[in-house]
Formats: sequence, C-alpha cells, structure tokens
Amino acid sequence: MVGTTVSHYRVLQLLGAGGMGVVYLAEDQDLQRKVALKFLSPALAADAPARARFSREAQSASALDHANIATVYEIGEWNGQPFIAMAYYDGETLKQRIDRGPMELREVARVLADIGAGLAAAHAAEIVHRDLKPANILLTRVGPAKILDFGLAKMMSADLPTAAGVTGSGTTVGTVAYMAPEQAQGQAVDHRADVWALGVVLYEMLTGRLPFTADNVPATLLAIISQTPTPVKELRPDVPPELERIVGQALQRDREARTISASEVVRECAAYLARASSGPLGTVAAPSPWAWLRQASVAIPVALALVALVSGGAWAWNRNAKVRWAHDAAIPEIKRLADQAQFFTAFGLVEEAGKYIAGDQVLAGVRMAVSRPVTIDTQPQGAEVYYKPYDADAAVPWTHLGTSPIKDVAVPRGLLRLKIEKNGWAIVEDALPPYLDNTFSYGPFSYVLDEQSTIPPGMVRASTSGAPFKLYVPGYDHLPAATLNDYWIDKFEVTNGQYKQFVASGGYAKREFWRQEFLKDGKAIPWEQAVSAFTDTTGRPGPATWEAGGYPAGRDDYPVTGVSWYEAAAYAEYAGKALPTVLHWSGTATQNLSGDAVPFSNFGSRGLDKVGMQRAVHRFGALDMAGNAKEWCWNLANSGKRFILGGAWDEPGYLFVDPDARSPWERAANFGFRCVKYFPNDTLAADITGPLEVPSRRDYSKETPVSDEVFRAYARLYAYDKTDLKATTEAVDDANDDWRREKVTFSAAYGNERVIAYLFLPKHSSPPFQTVVFFPGSDVLSQRSSEKILSTRVFDFLIANGRAVLFPVYKSTFERGDGMESDVPNITTLWRDHVVMWSKDLGRSIDYLETRPDIDRARLAFYGFSWGGQMGGILPAVEPRLKASVIYVGGFDLRNALPEVERRRRSQRRASSLGNGCDFRPTASQRPRQLSPGIH
Repeated sequence: MVGTTVSHYRVLQLLGAGGMGVVYLAEDQDLQRKVALKFLSPALAADAPARARFSREAQSASALDHANIATVYEIGEWNGQPFIAMAYYDGETLKQRIDRGPMELREVARVLADIGAGLAAAHAAEIVHRDLKPANILLTRVGPAKILDFGLAKMMSADLPTAAGVTGSGTTVGTVAYMAPEQAQGQAVDHRADVWALGVVLYEMLTGRLPFTADNVPATLLAIISQTPTPVKELRPDVPPELERIVGQALQRDREARTISASEVVRECAAYLARASSGPLGTVAAPSPWAWLRQASVAIPVALALVALVSGGAWAWNRNAKVRWAHDAAIPEIKRLADQAQFFTAFGLVEEAGKYIAGDQVLAGVRMAVSRPVTIDTQPQGAEVYYKPYDADAAVPWTHLGTSPIKDVAVPRGLLRLKIEKNGWAIVEDALPPYLDNTFSYGPFSYVLDEQSTIPPGMVRASTSGAPFKLYVPGYDHLPAATLNDYWIDKFEVTNGQYKQFVASGGYAKREFWRQEFLKDGKAIPWEQAVSAFTDTTGRPGPATWEAGGYPAGRDDYPVTGVSWYEAAAYAEYAGKALPTVLHWSGTATQNLSGDAVPFSNFGSRGLDKVGMQRAVHRFGALDMAGNAKEWCWNLANSGKRFILGGAWDEPGYLFVDPDARSPWERAANFGFRCVKYFPNDTLAADITGPLEVPSRRDYSKETPVSDEVFRAYARLYAYDKTDLKATTEAVDDANDDWRREKVTFSAAYGNERVIAYLFLPKHSSPPFQTVVFFPGSDVLSQRSSEKILSTRVFDFLIANGRAVLFPVYKSTFERGDGMESDVPNITTLWRDHVVMWSKDLGRSIDYLETRPDIDRARLAFYGFSWGGQMGGILPAVEPRLKASVIYVGGFDLRNALPEVERRRRSQRRASSLGNGCDFRPTASQRPRQLSPGIH
C-alpha cells in the first residue's frame, strides 16, 4: 500500500492497525497537507454492517466541527475498500500514555476537560459515541486531545437499523471494560453511557487500572452490572475532590442517578485547574524540635505554643495561597469565560473566589460583567427557587437560588430556566427573559402558586402580575404596552386525540360552538354552507389532514393540523376556552427569546413532532410555541385575515418572530392552535382583542432613484483592497450522493477577521461549474453554529441542476456573531457599516471563487432568500461580477436607512443595465443548463 495513490492521496507509511481496519499516513496532493487514511479491513469490506458502521463513523464525526473531535475530510472507496480521510495529528493515544506510567493530576484534568468538551458537543448534536476508551483518544503534541472513532456512534433520537443494519435491539456494542451497565445488558443507550465511559477513563488515568476487570468477557460484564469498584481515593490518595466527585457521579450504576453531564465535567476540571494553578495548598512542615524542648519543665507549654503557631501559620499560608489563586488565576479565567459568554461557569468561579477576596474591587467588576441581581416573589411565599442555564439538558442539576421572597440575589447573565417548588402546590417552571426594562436586573418576577386540583388540565398559569406587556414583533413596535392579567394557556398545542373528542361529540353539527360570523370577501356565509366546507380528504367532518374521520394510528399526541380559524374557534368554545389574542400568545411565547428558543425548536425539519418533544421552553413552562405547527390567534389583521403565529416545522426560524396572517378559511397542513382560558373577572380591553394592522410608513410609488453620479459616490463606500486571501480548506464532506461540501476560510476585507464559507460542488456534472453565491434568511443572525443548522433545502435544486453553491458565513451570522441580531434597517451608522461589511464578504467570496479552476468565473450569480432577498436590492447593484440575481421571498422594508444603504437609492441606469430574463428556475432535468445574464 505504501507508495500507492488513493484518489488524490499518496500513501506514505503505515500508522497502525486494529480490529476494524488499517490507518496510513498520506499526503493530500491537491492541498499539500498530511492526512490519516483509515481503510476498512479487506475481511470486513464485504460485510454490510461493518461498512455501515464505518460510514457512520465518517458521518457522525463530520457532523461535529469541534476542536476536540478529529476532523473528517472525506469518505470514499478505492479498489472496493472504503476509506476515511481524516486530519493527521502527531501524538500518541491516551492508552499509550497510560501504559507509560502514572499521570500528573493537572495532566489528567486537562485531558479530561478536552474529552468532556468534545463529548458535550456531540451530545448537543444528539450524537452518542458508545465506544469511548483511551485507544480512541489522541493526545496531540501541540494541541488539545481529540476523540476518534465514531464508528459505533448513534443519534439519540433514532435507533440504528436492525437486521441487515449496524446494530439491533439487544445487541451489545462497544469495548466491554468501558461499557455502561445498560449498554452491557443490550439496552438502548443515551449520552449517559458516554458519561459512564468517561468515568472509567478518568479512573484509569488516575490509578493506572480499570475499575472493573475479570478473566473473561462474561465475568467482566457481570462485574460492571453487580460490583462496586475500589474507591479511587484508596488507590490515589492525592486525588482532588473535583476529580473524585466526577468519578463518583459518572460511575453511578443506575443511569437515572448518573446526572453529571459532559459539560459539567469540563466545569469541574476548569475549577480544579484554576485552583491548582496557585500551587499546593494548606501544607506546612512542622519545624524540628530543639534539644531544650526535651526538658519536661518546658516541653508541654512550649509544645502547645508551637502547635498553635504552626496551625496558625498553616492556616495563614493556606489562606494566602487561596487569595493568590483568586487574584492570579480565577479573575483572568472569569474574564476569559465572560468574553466567550460562558456566564454560568464564570459565575461559579466568581462565587468561589468571593470566599477569599470578597471586598476586592476587581472581583466586583467582573461579578457585574457575568451576573445580574434577580428579585422573585411567590404567592404564597416560602417556595424553593432553582435555576439552570436555558440550554442545559435534562441531566444538568438545578442550582438552588433561595426561598421566596428573593430580593436582588445574583444569578448568571444570559437566559435562565427557573423552577419553583413548595409542598402541597404545583411546580412552576419559567424561562426568564434577559431583563424586563432598561436596567441590568432581572425582574421583579411574581408567581402565583396553585393547588394541582385547581389547574385546568393541560394548562399552565401565565403569572403576569398585571405588568404592562409590549409586543416584540416587527411592524408592531409602535403599539403601546398593554396590561395583561393572569391567564391560563395550554402547555402544548391541541392534539389529534383532543380534537377527536370534539369531532366524536358531534362538534361539527352543534351550532352553539360556532359563534363567530362566517365572512368571505366581506359577505356573510350561512352556517350550514360554511361548516360543510370543513371536511377531511374523504368528505367527512374534520381537519383537512385527516382521512375517513380520523388520523393515522400512533399520532394521538401530535398537533392537530389542517384546521381553519373557524374550526379552532369552535373547538375552543367546546372546551370552554378561547383562542389567544396576539398579546396573550406573544406574552407567553416571548419572541425576544428567539435566539435561544429557535435552535431547540422544530424548524426546518422533515415533519411535525409529538408535542413536548422539543427542548425549547417558553414563559411559564409552555412548550412548542416556536415551530412545529403554526398557531391561530384571535385578532383580525388586514383584509379580514386572522393572525397565525410561531412558524411551522417546514418554515424558516425567523417566523417565530415575524407576524403572519391568513384567511380564516385556510386549512394548510401546518396550521394548528392552542387555547387560553381567562379568569371570570377578566374583561379584555378592545385594544387587546381588536384588529391589528401594520401602518404603511412609506409610499414606494413616490420614491425616486438617485442620479448616476450620486450612485457612483455611494458605490465607492463598498470598495476594498484586494489583499491576499490566505485561503484554507478546513474540512471536506463527501458523504452525500449528490454533492461534495468543502468548508473553506479566507481573509475578510476589514479588520483581522476570517470569512467561513461552504462550497457545494455537484457530483453529476463536470467543471467548470456555474456558481451561485447564497445569502440566507435572518434566522442565521441569532444562530452561533453553521455546522449544526446548515441546510441545503432552499438551494438543493441548484446543485441538482449542476450548479455549485457557495454559502458564506457573513458578518454577524453563525460563528461570526457580533451582537447584531436584527435584519430591520435603521438610520444608524452601525447598520450602514454592517451593510458594507456584508457586501465586502460577498466580494471576498467571489474573489475566492475566482481562484478556483473548477469554477466558471464568468457565470456567477447571487441568490438571496428572505433577508438575503431584501439585500438583493443592494449587493448585486454594487458587485459587477454577478451576471444573474435570484430574489426569493424578498421585498422592500418600511423602515428608512441612511441613503448610502437604502435599497431604493440605486440609479435607474444601473438597474436597467443588469438586463432581465435570468434562467434560474428548477426543472425536472438533472442536466446542467447555461445561465443567461440578467436579473430576476
């Protein structure tokens, strides 16, 4: 094999071999870099489950772009042998390091923190490794530890194929000594199995031996299931409490009691390393006794004095060491964590450092940077209040805040989840918004506790405290705040099972439930005629998505969809409830949580989810208000439409924030609803229940373009120096059947920044490729990981038709977030500067494309989706290298901006010179077609 060229890799030497295959060092001849080529062994190449497991390794690892996970460039096949091309790292495996001898404690903590960080990223992406062991962890010479071999990985949300697939139910996978008890017994596993394996790895690093050993595999499995290992303290007396605590919590045999998460392991390691950086604490050697102390007359009193002196000196030394740690290690680490917005971890260090330098002004300053005071009261008082980060999974324990009433108690910055408990009362949960006014404090928040028997089934109380509420919805920022009283709201969307009860009770035949006037085009429609239109696919009364009067088996707990506004209102009447007003719906959904809620919601997926499956939590414990099914609200909008909010599973995430209104007769397959129940004495004001219309602020028919001379002056603001791109290919994903994806970076045209971009190259056509540069919708402004949510759904038809697509990560989006989270223009230099930076990012992206021999530089196009469609009024106008432009869901905004970044300001001559007739529509043909210059 050595000396052979595999694809574009020249094999240099053998690195090692294992049960699954062989690894070679190779050189990527295209990019002039070293890679590791992992081949599936010939004996397994014909085995379908082995090939599937091998492919899953590449797919799982390539889905994770993290510093502590080995990067996968490509998966391919050579002479019938599947191979994976991975980044090559010089170093040794953790197994080799353990075999060399005892590991120093700080080394153990650093390695453990690296492994924990990689696992935390995998678990956040719902991937379980299932075969974590020292042989699968690489200690690089000059960088962090890397997790290897995701060959047994699986998604937490879906089982692997059985029978001819990779593994089946009841099949034991993984390396025996590191298996969790549930894994050893062939049960389904989740992230807690990896946490167990991490505990075993830590035990081995500390002691040099495994916690469970026996003469054979069955005996080892029995030991894991039934035996308790020797306490690590007995084998390593100097183990610090943080590492001892990790071992104890990770090796809980009952996985329900195994509550520590990978991210908590990282925090524990960080705390220990920060503490240990000040040197050994609390140890002072007693002085040698002087000879005269042997005299009995002075021995006892002097000895007592010396004991007191030595004890006091030891205490002082220990105290001083901790003070030094707080100043020299903790505060710099807190600042670093704050810069990375890791406020929860930083706050823990603030609390620890405060024990030793409580009055320190520098610590007080960093405390303000990472925390906020919160005020919480309950009725009745005396309830226990807990919190944890909004994005924490179920395994992360709650932190006790105090007993209500709580006044100005510090909590970490950022969005928090809250839990309130009091014996005899129902548990209350909430998602605390960042702040409710212009101060930097949380609250005050006041919650009414209820006895469980008094709560309407399936509902939660919205504890508003009568506080004014202002809509956080574009187009309605002009509306004054409204006062909302407490109300009940459904925790979940109304389900098929619940709606079936309405249908089965004859709800479509009982006029008393249909109290709203039926209007179509301003004309009243008789009740009988109106209701006769609300049928399923077989003509029976029911939602448009049902068939033969029912829904598919097993879908009882899925949202009912395919219902009109009239049907939703009738069901609410039947249930003794109402459809929520826009203010009541928004008061619970709280759209200013979008940056945190949307990533954990059901947007851009393959279909509806069962209610309660998503991790996004809204105010007062309500779930699924972002995505899944759109939800009808009470209020009228323009032209007799009714509002339907929250967005749906097949829509972009920004629709959680943006208003939408549809005909009350419309019965789309993603239309659902939830209900509210108002208290008997609550009389809703007309400004809450009445129509809401977006006022028109600009008449575009009266707008005029600027002169060519002024346009040229504006265009000069977008110019930049064509410096060296310093382009680098960071990763390659070749697993898709239709395209190859390259992740590249290059120098931005401003500051000292790097632009990230994803280039999709079609596999079913030949270069040079006509190429489209994509500009996405505004939901990317609030997302921080392009790898996690990157989807080709809105441009895959272009790749299928033979075009390449470049998806740049523009300034303010994904990993390049800078606090700009709105696509709404405004008259500020901040907005103007960002528009110019977005234009320069587009220009540098085209600069990069022009360096590629596989790209047709004469046939480049711009494709703007939603926010990108709006930017399509500016960016193509100042970028002459674009020969075609596609605007999808675009338009002009009602807001003004500075003239140099106004979409309406370009010259008439420049607009007309772009031509027309861009041939960019998808067709059934998979053959590439030629682009015609123009704008569409």
